[in-house]
Parts: sequence; C-alpha cells; structure tokens
Amino acid sequence: IGSGCIAAGRPDGYLYIDWNGWVMPCPYYQFSPINIFDVYKNGGNLNDVYDQPFFEAIRRWQDDYAYARVGDETGNWLRPCPIRDHHRIAMEEIEEYKAKPEDKETDKWLHDEKLHQGLIDFDDQLSKLMDPYWDKIYLKEEEIDDNEKLPFTSSGIPKLELRFD
Repeated sequence: IGSGCIAAGRPDGYLYIDWNGWVMPCPYYQFSPINIFDVYKNGGNLNDVYDQPFFEAIRRWQDDYAYARVGDETGNWLRPCPIRDHHRIAMEEIEEYKAKPEDKETDKWLHDEKLHQGLIDFDDQLSKLMDPYWDKIYLKEEEIDDNEKLPFTSSGIPKLELRFD
C-alpha cells in the first residue's frame, strides 16, 4: 500500500510533462490545462503550473479522500487513483477546468460515453469488493476468515470478477 495518489504535484508526488510540453497530473491522467513551453515563453515558471486550478482541485480531492485524513477517516488506499478508481470525479474535474486531452486517442476516449459508464460501473463494483477488505484489514486490523479471502492467481494478483458491458 502506498500513500495514495501522488499525482498533480502533491507533497512527495509529481507532475508529468510530455515531450510536447503538456503538463498532466500523471502519465495515466492524460489531460492538461497548460503547456510548459507557453508558460516559459510568457515569463512564467513551474509555480504557475503548480497553481493551476485543475491541479489544485486534484490535490484537494487527494486530501479530502485520504491524504489529509487520519485513522478510520482515511479513504481506501487500495483504490487511490482518481482517473481509474473514481472516474466520475475525474471527469467532473476535467469538464469543470476544461483540461485538454493530450492527444487524438485521449480526445476520442473523452467522448466515449459507453467507456465512461463502464468505468463508473467498474468503480462501483470495485468499491463493493475492496472497501470491506480495507475497513476490516487495514482500518480495524482484524484477521479475515478463509472464506472471506480473495482468490489469487499464481503470480499473487487477486482474481477479480468485475464485469461491465
């Protein structure tokens, strides 16, 4: 277990800059509010990037979800990623702050409603599956019975039977 999502310039985290200068929360969250080349051309610096409202919103979510919480108030760090594990929230931030897709594929992805609904459904199913483990094992530090354990593959990865159409 890590310390949650480290994207968007969170303390001990980072921002991701691609070869074209687009600054993104991380390599998986491929939306950008700003281009570093434009920032420098206009006399700015990395502080101007860091202070972008899009990145501030992500850091605020990280704090509200888990990073600034303690004890049993901490969000489930088995599901820390806003773009993958909390897709609905990520899409709201992308829309609100008008973050641009990094490339044509991401732009196509942005407009695929079936994909978004599938990811939201996946998040809901993953929450139902993983939140009880988080609560019992990590927050309450209780042992789980054999019949409660997730089945694992031979490589140690949980076998998840999550489905979306």
